Amino acid sequence: MKVRGCLLLDLYPRIRGAEVTVVVAPEFRRRGAGSFLLEEGCSRALSLGLEFLEVSVDQGNVGSVRLFEGHGFAPFSGAAPGMIKLRRALGG
Repeated sequence: MKVRGCLLLDLYPRIRGAEVTVVVAPEFRRRGAGSFLLEEGCSRALSLGLEFLEVSVDQGNVGSVRLFEGHGFAPFSGAAPGMIKLRRALGG
């Protein structure tokens, strides 16, 4: 069986959030693998009591920006030069 992708949640326990990383093998991109991983990650984050997820994406990575924006992530301040920082609030 070939690994299609992975998701990592780097927890910020003091502020109840996490940095999310999604990696999808090239042959599985644009086939729903990233969306599946991201929704599973959001579900797990909620079950851990987290209040938000954030991600830093290279400005030129249009596909990743669209993926995250399509799942409720919005631009957020604090990105390093050449990057876009996106954040999604979880729960109510």
